[in-house]
Amino acid sequence: MPEMTFCHVWHSPAEETASAHSIAAEISRFILPPCVWRAAVGARPDASDNSILLHCRQVRMTPPRCRQGRRVVCSCLCRRQNGGRDPLMKRICALSFLMEMSGMLCFFTVPLLAVSFGISGLFLGYLGAAGVGTYMTSAFVSGHLAERAGAKRLAALGVVLIGCASAAALAASSISHLFLLTVGLNIGFGLFWAPFMTIVNRTGAPIGTARTVSAFSFAWSLGGMVAPVFAGWLFQVWNRLPFLAALAGFFSVAAVLAGVEDNGGSAAESAPQQGKDGSIAAAFFGVCAVFIVAFGCLRGQFPKLAAEVGISARTLGILYTLMDASRTGVFALAGRHPGWFKRHGLIAAWTGVACLTLIGVVVSSSAWIHAVSFAAVGSAVGISYAYALHEVFRLRGGSGAVLGKMEAMFSFGMFAGSLSGGFAAWAFGIRGPYGFGCGLGVCAASVQALLFRWQQVVSPQGGRDGV
Repeated sequence: MPEMTFCHVWHSPAEETASAHSIAAEISRFILPPCVWRAAVGARPDASDNSILLHCRQVRMTPPRCRQGRRVVCSCLCRRQNGGRDPLMKRICALSFLMEMSGMLCFFTVPLLAVSFGISGLFLGYLGAAGVGTYMTSAFVSGHLAERAGAKRLAALGVVLIGCASAAALAASSISHLFLLTVGLNIGFGLFWAPFMTIVNRTGAPIGTARTVSAFSFAWSLGGMVAPVFAGWLFQVWNRLPFLAALAGFFSVAAVLAGVEDNGGSAAESAPQQGKDGSIAAAFFGVCAVFIVAFGCLRGQFPKLAAEVGISARTLGILYTLMDASRTGVFALAGRHPGWFKRHGLIAAWTGVACLTLIGVVVSSSAWIHAVSFAAVGSAVGISYAYALHEVFRLRGGSGAVLGKMEAMFSFGMFAGSLSGGFAAWAFGIRGPYGFGCGLGVCAASVQALLFRWQQVVSPQGGRDGV
């Protein structure tokens, strides 16, 4: 347990009054109802007490019992002083939104452009596999280099490379050009995301790990959700217009990134907590399995089933948007209810329940039943991703090497899902991937629950620190 820290600073009369108010607020917390107590604290006009603001920087170093009464007081004062939110965190969220939206504009357009060039289904699969494999390798390498070469420098290099690839896409005229374009884009994104997330962790430290994960994940997920709508409209106007829009977005990302400070590695990176590897192993295993089910068995193979049972392209788009909206909603709620990060049994159970809903896709052709499966699996993706990122931030201090492994694990899940989904469709028929995904998800949830249990036995206090 961390030790209590004390600050010996001189207090002016105004500061002593504000400190007395904060102590009274702490005591009243145990007397007044929560809603009345929060309203009283929020109504306190004085937010200039330097001693309280100094304590805000040290609140994460104090024991949990000391945090309970003072965390809300400090957070209220900090939010009021910063105009409601941390301006730098706002910039981080805007950057994440722009980057994901611009990237999805490119990745949505590349397969459509390949189809217009007459690519076969086999080579279209090779195109996707080349992109995923490149990203997996690039993210793994950049994560290990982030602590040596500098996270901001690598992220900026990735943005430059992506911008060059987007500009080159305007002149692409053959399938071989699209292969080079896909490789270039994914190398750039691999260079960007893993190092950038180390900056996200350091920037969001004052507001807590749970809120940082929630804000960052919600921002990029929202960008990925709205991008296909604009990409389809732009592609109808001119098949290269999405690349121009993406290029403008990448220029904006470069401008915003230039104003983001990177203070280098944190102390937590060199002193990881011991005895808690089971939590990260369970998180990585669960998210890999969920990505296999979501992107390989469900999302990757569903267009074939939709054409077979007569589901329109419009309905298909709604189902895909529903999955993304469900994932985005989970990210939004994660910051409001950070206690669920400690409920390991619930995380594993929901993974199994979400995958069980794929039975509806196996036995029914109703779009309404399919919508339940898409929403449930989308929420499982959100829960698994948020928990994995939360554990890396909390237990490994946002280490670039671990973040690189996490991104590589996600990519491997999508890659393995594409292969396994195609094999299941070939071996068991058009509805085979969904039965395979259901069985895989239930087995993965069981193994994840066992890993959580092993982690609690090895480290009884693991996962019960602050969030």
